[in-house]
Amino acid sequence: MAVLQDAVRVTIIEADGSSPREAGACMVVSVDGSTGTIGGGALEHQAIARARAMLGEQPGSEWQRHTEKIALGPSLGQCCGGAVRLLYERIGAGRSGTLGCNKATSAFQPGLLVRPLASGPPPRLVLERRETQRLPPPVARAVAEMLSGLRPRRLALVRDWLIEPTGDRRPRFYLYGAGHVGRAIVAVAATLRIDIVWVDTARDRFPESLAGDIHIEIAADPAIAAGRAEANCYHLVMTYSHAIDLAVCHALLQRNDFAFLGLIGSKTKRARFLSRLRQAGIADAALQRLTSPIGIGGITGKEPATIAVAAVAQLLQLIEASRQMKRPEATEASAS
Repeated sequence: MAVLQDAVRVTIIEADGSSPREAGACMVVSVDGSTGTIGGGALEHQAIARARAMLGEQPGSEWQRHTEKIALGPSLGQCCGGAVRLLYERIGAGRSGTLGCNKATSAFQPGLLVRPLASGPPPRLVLERRETQRLPPPVARAVAEMLSGLRPRRLALVRDWLIEPTGDRRPRFYLYGAGHVGRAIVAVAATLRIDIVWVDTARDRFPESLAGDIHIEIAADPAIAAGRAEANCYHLVMTYSHAIDLAVCHALLQRNDFAFLGLIGSKTKRARFLSRLRQAGIADAALQRLTSPIGIGGITGKEPATIAVAAVAQLLQLIEASRQMKRPEATEASAS
């Protein structure tokens, strides 16, 4: 990971009541810019100002940190009614263990990033239980329980120490087709915490410039790209050719190891595809997993932007449902 020069990472470490973002949301603030968001508005404006004031201080030999609790009420010009606690961490030139934001913790190996809320030692990446010996006992116990699965792996405060999961893989979304609807979908999805693989048959089918973290895959045969995709990914099929759409669907249904497979089109198109795929040997149980038309219900517009909003909303519903299913059922023990 590239080392950030003279920046402050601002992280929501507690969120009580109604707040614009959840605990763990963060942004990185430099003298002339910022990346990430903690919810925008007056809260973010104030946090950026305080982060830049921190950058104006003389750096010390330790990692500089401080916390601030902010009520999201009239005094801030907001009416959320909740409160957040922010952690400010200064990242100086040449510091090891550099922290970025949003996709930054996914750049680390799967483990737990542990550090005190007070100024002091750099963040420490803990990958195994045997690496907890030098941590305060309550913190070591919580980290060991997270690593062993006895406690949910989520952002936690223990005795004024912050434990933050790393290496969490973002959902991967394969989009087949760079036409008008495909471009509209990418414009929405690129702003989210989703890894996007965008597949089409030629480079000139894609826009000249791309926003966000998008991997373009040029494939003369998109069905081959579908066959190489990782398991448990989300797929939307909308190429310029029904024959290519059919081949991609066949490749994915033959594997039947995806998280979601959506096909743009009408109920008539779905019926014809199901008939041809059944003739090609795809089992009925797999065919039931093909979703077409795509998008959440109640939205009937045919404009590319409308389809994009409905389709991405459907993806977010599925991703959130998957996350809920994967969360450990064990109740988080008291960290006293």
